[in-house]
Amino acid sequence: MLKQWGLPESVYLPVFHHHDRPPGAFPDAALIGILRVGDMLSALYHGAAGSRTLELVFDILESSYGLEREAIKQMIDLLAARTMEILNFFDIDPGEMKPLSQLLQEANAELGKRAMSYECLVGQLRQSREESTRFIAKLLEANNELRNLAYRDELTGLYNHRYFLQQIDKELERSSRYGSPLSLMFFDIDFFKDINDSHGHLAGDAVLRSIASQVTTCMRGCDVVARYGGDEFAVIMPETDRGGLESLCERLRGHIERTQISVNGKTLGITVSIGGACFDGQGQKVTRFAMLNVADQAIYQSKKSGRNTITVRTIV
Repeated sequence: MLKQWGLPESVYLPVFHHHDRPPGAFPDAALIGILRVGDMLSALYHGAAGSRTLELVFDILESSYGLEREAIKQMIDLLAARTMEILNFFDIDPGEMKPLSQLLQEANAELGKRAMSYECLVGQLRQSREESTRFIAKLLEANNELRNLAYRDELTGLYNHRYFLQQIDKELERSSRYGSPLSLMFFDIDFFKDINDSHGHLAGDAVLRSIASQVTTCMRGCDVVARYGGDEFAVIMPETDRGGLESLCERLRGHIERTQISVNGKTLGITVSIGGACFDGQGQKVTRFAMLNVADQAIYQSKKSGRNTITVRTIV
């Protein structure tokens, strides 16, 4: 528009480039810089800019023009006073022009609000993180509870049939990979049906809980003890050869035989029949079906031999 009005380049070019940062060799670079600062000051006085613009004005005047901060303050206040004189001369409303001290105060207030907003945001983030941590802890606890519900027998607290099948597969794979022995013990309660028939199912439940406690006491920490179903129990014993299996079977049999269980004011003597299967980890892989079948045949032999006895067989 200024060019169309016929004004010289020395007028319209600095106005055109006053938002740029031309190099020092650019024609009228000094005038462009002055117009740029003037535009920033105008934005400050008419409320179109904030504390960041005011700080930028100070930086430019200090770095580009070598003015000290106090001189800059005086110059800006003087500029405001002269501007109001000129505007009044032409009967132009100066609007809400403010002294620099008020602009600085408002800028500091704005920075304070931003700092408070930042601190508030940090506090909210910290609170959210703490809430997330608590939520994750509760979620992990809930997952553990669900895992227990999925893999634990409700009556005895032992592992259930599902977990047993998963673990026997894992231990057979590990046994074959490293050539280490693996043993499986199966046992059930002798004449358990008679206990239910004579004393009731609550008495039978008490016997099952007692047996679960006894077998847990006798077995090692690395063994997996599970309620296989009904009155049948199973124990997976990693790193256990035939000799170790026979020793553990006999220890469990004798321990349960010596246990007296009080039910409805009566003392019951309980015995178990035990069958064991041992895999030495050598040769071809063994499936869990083969392992279970051998253990099942062994426990059948124990019952056939009069119960309250053990039978151990090696898988070949």
